Amino acid sequence: MWLGIMLLELPYQFTPRLAPGGSPSLYVIGDSITAGMGGTEESTWPELLPEKVEAHNLARTGATTAMAVASQASQVPPTGKLVLIEIGGNDLLGGTSAAQFRDDLDKLLATISQENRTLVMFELPLPPLCNAYGRAQRELAAKYNVRLIPKRVLISVLADRQATSDTIHLTEHGHLKMADAVWRVIGGAYAAR
Repeated sequence: MWLGIMLLELPYQFTPRLAPGGSPSLYVIGDSITAGMGGTEESTWPELLPEKVEAHNLARTGATTAMAVASQASQVPPTGKLVLIEIGGNDLLGGTSAAQFRDDLDKLLATISQENRTLVMFELPLPPLCNAYGRAQRELAAKYNVRLIPKRVLISVLADRQATSDTIHLTEHGHLKMADAVWRVIGGAYAAR
């Protein structure tokens, strides 16, 4: 039984690598992990990516997946070829049911999914008894051809004591660490063809 579980989980443990894409502009949909807490001196992780990445941080503090559908998704232009999604933590911690999260995530991905656009999404680190949120992410990622970043990547950032101010919101060190983690995923898109 354990072997079967391990084999089912194995495909979700590999960090996606992107093919060269002509240095696309990056659009980021997210919540406060990406938006930051609004400090005047704060540089968020999209700003800390290498200079060759033209990053558009659409994230909003406190955003839920439904809020991202309503306000962030419409800001991704048709020419946007690379979209990274870091959303769902406020749904998970704020009481959005797993069924509603699934519906909202389906709407979000349907809105931003298009031919010749690469979608990349962070898997949510899940507390016990919240597997339905993870199932929804994985099933919808398959439906919309979204590349999933394994939950261990976000966990490795959040687990670093110096990376967060309250176990969730990133410090300067956390934003640097997150930028490095994201670059390891998307960097291939900025390589020469």
